[in-house]
Amino acid sequence: MLTVLELAFDLKDIKAAVAGNFHLAAELASDHIFHTTPVSLRFVDASSATLAMQAGRRTLMMEIGVLVGLAGAEELLRRYEEVFVSSLGARPHWGLDRNHLRG
Repeated sequence: MLTVLELAFDLKDIKAAVAGNFHLAAELASDHIFHTTPVSLRFVDASSATLAMQAGRRTLMMEIGVLVGLAGAEELLRRYEEVFVSSLGARPHWGLDRNHLRG
């Protein structure tokens, strides 16, 4: 069973998002926290729906999954959300937010 984080990036931030993924994975590995599934990328057109993650912009969707119960799994997902929301303005899936959004 997996627990998942899904983030939506502005398409212009593809290189920064993918590079950031590799950088953060290396940082986490140095703390003995490892990915257990591949990270998936999808490309989605902009949506006119206000609550859609891809509202108003062409979007790169990044899905990060980890095995439930694995040591460090919640920390891995929390750090990805925290870093990518604050540094690149990623939009987390509303139902998969790791409590980073506070307002």
